[in-house]
Amino acid sequence: MSGYDRQLGIFELTFSKANYYHRKPIDGQIKGDHFMGYVAELLKKDGYEVLKTTGNFLHVKATQAQIWEALSGEEAKPGHPVVYTDLSNIYGKKDHVQFISPTEIGKIMEPPISAIKVNKLLEKHKLQSKIGPSWRLTTKGEKYGIEKETTYTSKNNTTLYAIKWSKEVLDNIQQE
Repeated sequence: MSGYDRQLGIFELTFSKANYYHRKPIDGQIKGDHFMGYVAELLKKDGYEVLKTTGNFLHVKATQAQIWEALSGEEAKPGHPVVYTDLSNIYGKKDHVQFISPTEIGKIMEPPISAIKVNKLLEKHKLQSKIGPSWRLTTKGEKYGIEKETTYTSKNNTTLYAIKWSKEVLDNIQQE
């Protein structure tokens, strides 16, 4: 199954997902192992580092949205579901990344600010956008944040999303 390892910044792209994403015309017939090699070359041409290629999958240093844009030629839209995976058994673990809420970010900023102001800063820097009642990661924000889907049971089952951020995001939202 395709998925993104957010700690390593590596996406595992399966043959079926690559076939679905690829929307550009192909010169001639490319099948099987050759197709994944072709996809790897397309991603390399767009500047992405391809770490491993087989006939069934490839590993690339890119987010799901970046791969979508490179293969489909279409802009990624916020709100597409992202499947996360753990590739540390192949590539080893990166230093453990801790993800924190906008409230926690606001408390460690100098001077401290409210979670509302943190969310506005994250939006201003195009790291998240408001879709319905929830903040959602943008393509740029995928590098620093993770989304968690939560279903609240009330009069209707409403799905909301919560974003947590790596502390690296602080470098991007310094107040003016």
